[in-house]
Amino acid sequence: MCFKKVAGKFQKGNVELKCQNSTYKEKKDIAYLYDGVKMNKEDINLTCDSITFFSKNNKLESTGSPIIQDTEYRLTANKLIYFTDLDSGIAVGNVELLQNNQRIKADKIEYRKKSNAVSYLATGNVKIIDSLRTATCGLASYDASNGKTILNLKPKIINEDRVINGDQIIAMLAQRWKLKKILKGGVVGTQMSNY
Repeated sequence: MCFKKVAGKFQKGNVELKCQNSTYKEKKDIAYLYDGVKMNKEDINLTCDSITFFSKNNKLESTGSPIIQDTEYRLTANKLIYFTDLDSGIAVGNVELLQNNQRIKADKIEYRKKSNAVSYLATGNVKIIDSLRTATCGLASYDASNGKTILNLKPKIINEDRVINGDQIIAMLAQRWKLKKILKGGVVGTQMSNY
């Protein structure tokens, strides 16, 4: 299905793209949009400096401080690949995801919107911050369907004066994080200051 271009506005199904400048390659069905780019799809909004929209693949590549958000989450990165038919994407470089009163930072986040939250796989320098604790690790996954977060690659949770380490930490998100299980070689310690 091709999309229509109308004076700086492109439309494919329920995906609407707006920009100040654009180029469209009809044979390849690819649009290049730049300067004040906005994408709207139902309640999802994306703003950035430029988008390459691969219409046949329902994929857009966004650069220049992309910000994608809806009523449940907000994600920022250096580059974002978004799959319009799946409500999913891959964010790379200085990634920050805000949802469920948490801030998730990582080098890369692969995500998929499920009902009222985003399930994700975060890799590289992962930091998950909420009002009570901070978790760090090299790899974190969150499943929105059951509220389970799995931390791998040197996971650590700092909660007030306690530190939890292990090879793998599994936590459940209900109202607040509740630690479910620490697997293999886990250590719980107390932080001390002025000793």
